[in-house]
Amino acid sequence: MHKQLSTVFAGLGAAIILATAGAAGAETRQAQVYTQVSALDVGGILEAAGYPVEYTTDSDGEPRINSNTPDGINFSIYFYDCSVGKFAECDTLQFRATFTLNQPLTDDSLNDFNRSWVFGKVYRYEDGDYAVELPLLLAEGVSAENLAEQVGLWEVIVGDWLIHVDWWGQ
Repeated sequence: MHKQLSTVFAGLGAAIILATAGAAGAETRQAQVYTQVSALDVGGILEAAGYPVEYTTDSDGEPRINSNTPDGINFSIYFYDCSVGKFAECDTLQFRATFTLNQPLTDDSLNDFNRSWVFGKVYRYEDGDYAVELPLLLAEGVSAENLAEQVGLWEVIVGDWLIHVDWWGQ
């Protein structure tokens, strides 16, 4: 089941890339390289792939996007190191989803999950909830195609987390 779900999410990543490329013309989208992005840039990539997008700000006034996966898992994208202004452009993004589990994970189980991923991480908040995160640095430039691939990677990480904690069986 685990490998099947990862395959589904990998296919989703490919679909996201195709949708993103098709939205503005494959040559134009693939040639676009971002060293900073605005919430509108990232929101456009998400919307082109069929994700709902809600534009908001965090407690520091930085841009934030709220969305959800096709399975209905809510997540946010936080923006850091941003310029000032309504259409701020930012150097760093972070995907984050928070989960409340019926039974807390052991430290060994949490560490096992984190060891299985090069990208992304999970940690336990002081209140016992868990955060799944995936940061993305834009230094030296990231293509629009790579940004779309990160959405697919996020789906795989969240999907594997859901399997790891038996989310659907809770």
